[in-house]
Amino acid sequence: MAIQRVYDGVIPVFVTIKTNKDQLDPQTAEKIAEKERELLDSGLVTKVVSIYDVMSNLNRHIYNLKEPSYPKNIGIANLLYVAITSQKGNPIKNFLIRKENLSRMMAFPADLSDKTIEGIEEIVSSWNSFDATYTAIGMPFIMKEMNDSVVPSQVTSLLVALVFVFVMLFITYRSILHSIYGILPIGLTLITLFTAMGVFQIPLNIITLTMASITIGVGIDYAIHFTSLFLKHRKDNDPEEAVEKAFKDTSRPIMANALGLAIGLTALQFSPLRTHSYLSILMWVSMVSASIFTLSLLPTIYRRKSTKRR
Repeated sequence: MAIQRVYDGVIPVFVTIKTNKDQLDPQTAEKIAEKERELLDSGLVTKVVSIYDVMSNLNRHIYNLKEPSYPKNIGIANLLYVAITSQKGNPIKNFLIRKENLSRMMAFPADLSDKTIEGIEEIVSSWNSFDATYTAIGMPFIMKEMNDSVVPSQVTSLLVALVFVFVMLFITYRSILHSIYGILPIGLTLITLFTAMGVFQIPLNIITLTMASITIGVGIDYAIHFTSLFLKHRKDNDPEEAVEKAFKDTSRPIMANALGLAIGLTALQFSPLRTHSYLSILMWVSMVSASIFTLSLLPTIYRRKSTKRR
């Protein structure tokens, strides 16, 4: 809960500020405070923290002011800064490099969608002037760049993976029909997975797309498990009896594996990061869907196929 209160459940972004004046100058501090308020008013962030907020709160307590206020005199600002930075291990030192006239603020996005991250970047870029340079940096921007460049290729890789799975099934079973049957549960699971992402408003990015790859790997195991046992039992039994025996032999192991993986990742729901919560939801959807489609679709297809032959 403490982590969630501090980080607000999302990964923060940083805004570096390079000025021509002393960063502790009251005029400089006031300008940066205005930028903080503008960012908050945009609704794109839920909280902004900088050294100026810390010093304003400290100044309020020292002089018993009603509201936080940055010192109007640079001498008092210097004294407050020395008092803060004199403490060992104080993280405030990471927010100001006075010799280089460089400081930074930490902002917490309302969410990690591309629209929000782009909006923050546009606002910060509009602040640049001849006497100050503002730059938005942080992991969310790196993730956005990765999503923009990797997600399209990941979608292509997903389709290629399905083709390769089909080819390997054909090599194993030497049958186009068995290969098609084996890949059907995966296809339906992927459709269910992306539908769930839309229902729960989970963004499509490199992390969530990785779940699709996991779905293919796990889902094909279930299909191969059932199909292999069906073909084995069919050698000594009629097709309908082979279906029943294959279902009896595979239903418990498949469901145990699917629920075990899903329940194991339920612990991610307690993480303060929303991405972890998304992964837990997607794991439940993919594992349960893959097992249900395998144990319902394949037995039905093989049973109907044997009925038609009769």
